[in-house]
Amino acid sequence: MTTATATLHELQHDFPAVEKAAKRGPVRILREGEVVGTFTTENTSKKWTPPDFAARAREYDAACPREFRANRGPIDVRDYIG
Repeated sequence: MTTATATLHELQHDFPAVEKAAKRGPVRILREGEVVGTFTTENTSKKWTPPDFAARAREYDAACPREFRANRGPIDVRDYIG
């Protein structure tokens, strides 16, 4: 199986043709004659999962010194409006 090639310009301006070639096999993407990536229609990556922001907050609170945690209370926007 031979690998097709396409330039970045072709990828940007003639995407349907590059996508059609990718369905037959991987397409090497070239910029100024050097390979910068490979375009394929195969899904090789795992499913994306969003970051766990609650876990990050818990880690931050655990690393924060106790005296700072004790003084933190609810914030009222009216406290900051002059």
